[in-house]
Amino acid sequence: MARQVPDRSGNPPSSAEEEIRRIFETSGGTYGSPRVFVELVRAEWRVSVNTVAQVMAELGLVARVVRRRRGLTRPGKRAAAPDRVRRDFTAPAPDLVWAGDMTEIATDEGRLYLATVIDLYSRRLLGYAIGAHHDADLVVAALRVGSCFDNAVSEAFNSVLRVEYVHRHHFSTRAEARIQIASWIVGFYNSRRLHSMCGFKSPIDYEHEYLANPTMGLAA
Repeated sequence: MARQVPDRSGNPPSSAEEEIRRIFETSGGTYGSPRVFVELVRAEWRVSVNTVAQVMAELGLVARVVRRRRGLTRPGKRAAAPDRVRRDFTAPAPDLVWAGDMTEIATDEGRLYLATVIDLYSRRLLGYAIGAHHDADLVVAALRVGSCFDNAVSEAFNSVLRVEYVHRHHFSTRAEARIQIASWIVGFYNSRRLHSMCGFKSPIDYEHEYLANPTMGLAA
């Protein structure tokens, strides 16, 4: 199915099945066959995406699907801030357009709230804050700016967070949830998770690619 090659750490060659399982488990059991296929190709395996899907099915490796839920934001009595992005949730370069939102996380000690700010170019989490109260202080701590209706990308991130991490873990305390979610954001989502909007690169790698070639985003 594919030639056997050492992995990036220089370890001895493994079988394709072992490598597929390793990639799947490293993703926290969240990667489907397209992302596993991308990782294999970048590690110089010769394999088709259909074969990867077949092997994953045989091994019982099934990723959870992120279902886009209908947005819960509703107009209030006060006038909304201007829609400056006009529902265009893209950007030609980093640090031009940000989006923010807040989501709720359950723990045995009670509710915990996560406020986030995301760069629309790379989908990287620029800032986040976690607290027991969903108030203005939490939003300010996350550097959230602009209209709360410009948050479709942030709502998509919240869905990814819930499906790929929160729903797979049980948090006994708020402190435990804070530490584990922060570790997932920094150690996986920003630095390693392959994002389809970024050409199946991580948000940080996508930004590094732009910095190496600033005309890339303008030409897209």
